[in-house]
Amino acid sequence: MNTNAKFSRSEIESRVIKLLKFYAKIDQKKLSPFARFQDDLGLDSLDNLEIIMAVGEDFSIEVPDNDAEKLRSVNQLVDYLLTTTDIH
Repeated sequence: MNTNAKFSRSEIESRVIKLLKFYAKIDQKKLSPFARFQDDLGLDSLDNLEIIMAVGEDFSIEVPDNDAEKLRSVNQLVDYLLTTTDIH
C-alpha cells in the first residue's frame, strides 16, 4: 500500500471536513471524522458522488467511479486519499 508523503492524516482529514462544511445538505452538528455519508449525514448516493467529486477536484485527482461507490464515510475518504500518492 502506497501512502501519501505530502500530507499527514490530520491534514487530509481537516481539509475534507472543511470542504464538507460547505455542503448545504450536511448538518454541521453531525459532521465528524467518523460520520457515514448516508447513515449519519442523511445524504443519498447522488450526494455521496457529488462530495467525492468535489473532494477529488480540491485534491486535484479524479476518483474512478468504482472507487467512489465504495467511499461511504469521512474516514474511508481520508483513507483513500492517504493511499493516493498524487494529491495536491
